[in-house]
Amino acid sequence: MEDLEKLFLRTFPHILTSSDKKELKQALHQAQANENTRAWLRNRFFSWVQAKITNPNDLQVIHWLEEVNKILLIKTENVQPATVYFSPGEACLDAIISQLRSAVHTIQICVFTISDDRISDTIIDCHRLGKQVFIITDNEKLHDAGSDIERLEQAGIPVRIDKTSDHMHHKFAIIDKEYVLTGSYNWTRSAAKYNHENILITSDKQAVEAFEHEFERLWQNLAVY
Repeated sequence: MEDLEKLFLRTFPHILTSSDKKELKQALHQAQANENTRAWLRNRFFSWVQAKITNPNDLQVIHWLEEVNKILLIKTENVQPATVYFSPGEACLDAIISQLRSAVHTIQICVFTISDDRISDTIIDCHRLGKQVFIITDNEKLHDAGSDIERLEQAGIPVRIDKTSDHMHHKFAIIDKEYVLTGSYNWTRSAAKYNHENILITSDKQAVEAFEHEFERLWQNLAVY
């Protein structure tokens, strides 16, 4: 996100040309910037411009623009189209990593197993950056070769385990309680390389709340790792 911020600020205080706009839009697309990222950038730019203003009247205009912008965003926040990805190939993997990196506050992961170290490394990076990460998983694959659950727990990430004879077979993650990522895709290398799998990402409020409720239910009932 910092690279995107620098790219935008490079254009200040000039009037954006058509080529500037094209370059910025392409950068957002290439970074797979979702609404979380865009909202973070908007807030950063408002704060940055406010710090540059010395005339109180100009500052009042910026405050007005910021509040109007928030009102307009509220009207459209629940109509963002869902995005869908498929494997084999790295589209699903890239979508997972992009969503994890876009988180500002919380990441709630509820998956059957995690053995793709590219995903695990990203999770640990997010944790070290101060994002609150929680993981729910199943015990069946816990001690398989390649399982990263123990490494994630040792990194300081709280983990809950289904130790019953049944299985916690969900595969979803909630980002900042605003986005949910779900689908058949296992968080494994074989899923990216060989399997026909899918991932759907949505900000639909009812869907996010339903997954949040399920996550909290499991978190309260499953065993501490």
